[in-house]
Amino acid sequence: MEKHYYQSSQASIISNMDTTRERILYVAEDLFAKKGFYETSLRDICSVIGIANSSLLYYFPSKKKLYGAVLRRITESLNVVIADLPTESANPEHDISIIVQRLMDWARNNPVRMQILMRETLDNRERLPKIKHFFLSDLVKSMRQPIDRIKEKGELQGFDPDLFLFHLIGAISYFSVALPTISHVIERNDAQELQRKYEETILNVITSCIQRR
Repeated sequence: MEKHYYQSSQASIISNMDTTRERILYVAEDLFAKKGFYETSLRDICSVIGIANSSLLYYFPSKKKLYGAVLRRITESLNVVIADLPTESANPEHDISIIVQRLMDWARNNPVRMQILMRETLDNRERLPKIKHFFLSDLVKSMRQPIDRIKEKGELQGFDPDLFLFHLIGAISYFSVALPTISHVIERNDAQELQRKYEETILNVITSCIQRR
């Protein structure tokens, strides 16, 4: 991987990081997002940072270990979506909107990590049976709670919360990653406004679904 692959601003971020471990994880996230797990080599990562392979292996003995550390960082980052959620709110409908807004905020602020999320769900199917705890599990469980409280009241019958949530996460993920392409296809040059309209549309659709229960 040639060093000119990185913009000067990214190179500045890397050089200002406190530790080699932080630099490795930052570059690994970016390359795993752009090229995927299988097409990214440890040599690529070392070349960008300007360190020897032995230095990277000191922190992460294998590419799988490094990738696992990247996924753990994403999981920790996603905790902001589910932090301090009410468990016995009198208004679970409002709680669902809060969670969805937080997820969309996270997607907007973490496009690289969102791209890894999409790659992980699509590219690594053979790994899934070996994973004891999938990194999205806690997010889905927390997002289910307000939906389950609505169902407990006898509403939303025939409504599968898990499928709804995966559809929602998938839709938000796809839009976040594909926004440049979407903007070009529909000939809308203001990506920020398009993002705002999309988030507004998602919240309106969810509200409509709940109100029709």
